[in-house]
Amino acid sequence: MSVLIVDPCSTTRHSLCALLESKGYRDVLSVSSGEEALGLLGPEGPVVDVILMEVDMPGLDGIETCRRLSCSGWRCWTN
Repeated sequence: MSVLIVDPCSTTRHSLCALLESKGYRDVLSVSSGEEALGLLGPEGPVVDVILMEVDMPGLDGIETCRRLSCSGWRCWTN
């Protein structure tokens, strides 16, 4: 299973990557913004099964990023 972490805090990204990798996830990607996530997940981007995204981000927040992903065919749930 591949995981994408989207969070502006580098400490959070590194901690989540380390945690997931320690649990056996080998395909863990991370970016620092909604804009980067949208760019990465374009038609030529990697296959990602799960996205862990901060809601409160500068610029494009997590909710708007999810909305844009949904418009491009992704299914997004927020909790």
